[in-house]
Amino acid sequence: MLGPLVTLGPGATQRIARAAWRKLNGGSIADSEHIVAFENLLGDTDPSADVRAAVRGALTAEHPSGQVSSLSHNRWAAVLSLSLDLFFETSLRDWCGSHPSPPTVTIIQDLRKLQLPPRTIPVYKMVGSIFAQDFPLTATELRIRKSLWPPVLRAFAEAVKGSAVLCMGFGEDVPLLVDLLAPMVATSTLAPGPLILLADDPVGSNASICELVGAGLNPTTLSRPRRDAATQLAEADPLGL
Repeated sequence: MLGPLVTLGPGATQRIARAAWRKLNGGSIADSEHIVAFENLLGDTDPSADVRAAVRGALTAEHPSGQVSSLSHNRWAAVLSLSLDLFFETSLRDWCGSHPSPPTVTIIQDLRKLQLPPRTIPVYKMVGSIFAQDFPLTATELRIRKSLWPPVLRAFAEAVKGSAVLCMGFGEDVPLLVDLLAPMVATSTLAPGPLILLADDPVGSNASICELVGAGLNPTTLSRPRRDAATQLAEADPLGL
């Protein structure tokens, strides 16, 4: 379960939203300080297509964080991505292509179409991708997107087949992670293998995550710091991310 902190670093949504606002309106960084989310970009004169184009331009100008390379150099069983960018997916595809008889990497942006080719690593884009025309800008659009999650979670659990699942990179996006984990707690068929949280990740002490633990979530803590996690996991069987 891959959050945007891994691929884009901290404060990504706010940073990208403000850059998109400047593309739409001009002005300085200080002029855009009131922008905190993509929804703030929608005004009376800016249609959603223009806003999405501005967000797409702002995000493609970003650079992947240093964790992308080490994390993508592993043969994951399947990936749930909650980041709009494709930095991880591109790096994973390049890494797989450098090996003999590699698996393919299938990026699923339309969550209503889950059929996969054989020998592939599926990457489910849970909140969409900037290269799709319908990635969510508003809370309501995101809610609609979330309604498509249960079949995806079931497909992910089947792909992982009881293996452990690493969860990292959520930071200020913990509410998205909670929405992802809650159905797994409520319905056992949606739950993959053991959930791994990193010891230095503050998500583990988040009140909502602790509440899910009380409701039946049973995470395992990996003692190594984030920068060493991929090295340790590379020694294990294919895992979920």
